[in-house]
Amino acid sequence: MTPPAQRGGKPVTEKPLTDGHGRAVPPGHDQVGRIGQDDFRNNIRGIQGNWDRNDHDYHWSNWGGWDVCHHYDEFGFHWWGFYVNGAYFWTRYFNDGYWWFDPYWHRWVYLNDGQWWWQGPDGVYLYTGGWYYNYGPGDGGVILTPDPTPPVDVPPGDATPPGNQVTVYSDDGTRSVQIVGDALDAYLYDLTNPDGAGIYLTTNVQSAAFVNDASGAVNQVVLTINDGSTQTFDANGNSLDGSSALSAAQLTAAPSNANQTQTLQQRVTGSAAFKALQSGNFGW
Repeated sequence: MTPPAQRGGKPVTEKPLTDGHGRAVPPGHDQVGRIGQDDFRNNIRGIQGNWDRNDHDYHWSNWGGWDVCHHYDEFGFHWWGFYVNGAYFWTRYFNDGYWWFDPYWHRWVYLNDGQWWWQGPDGVYLYTGGWYYNYGPGDGGVILTPDPTPPVDVPPGDATPPGNQVTVYSDDGTRSVQIVGDALDAYLYDLTNPDGAGIYLTTNVQSAAFVNDASGAVNQVVLTINDGSTQTFDANGNSLDGSSALSAAQLTAAPSNANQTQTLQQRVTGSAAFKALQSGNFGW
């Protein structure tokens, strides 16, 4: 979609929305928080529902200080451009939702509950920080794994994908464990303290799981080592081995707090772990 060069007879001066590397990015938290409000959505629904499908011009409006441009293309899609604070971004509004085209991976991502998602052939992916992460269920949490698929067109700036890392988020949204590097080092993060550093736990880690107490708060962190053994820590990273740690058998038998009959998307958007992601507390 080619943005218009004129607005009310004057040149458009805003630049495309980009990150610090000059990479095109979708609307971030601030923009999403505004365009996701009911007044913007109701305006869009009203215009699209009554549109003259022979009209393929560009039409400008101002919604609460935001210059908004609408275009109905020759293929039957409605495009919306938002021009604010010196930048602009364009999305499609289709099936009552916003869509953004990634020019590097050539993927359509959709906005859901404040985050951008891609429905891949093998599952749901979270798009954040210019990269894709497979979002899957785990014991007492949700797991983010970087997608190693290279882009179709290399983006500007640092095009190095995230390294060997897996991040597990607790269901209550207060803790995450990151397993990183060739040595598979595990670090524990307190997501209630975004300025806190990760606590090193151990190395050669295969997987991580959270165990919750009766209130649903994180009680223990259980790491499975590549040799099949386990190491257990409390919520602050203190070792519990030899004391009150749950055994591997007890961990396996422990029920997850999440309702297993829910779809992954329902679990994702309703969980405290997802809310922690929305706040930007990724721990890396």
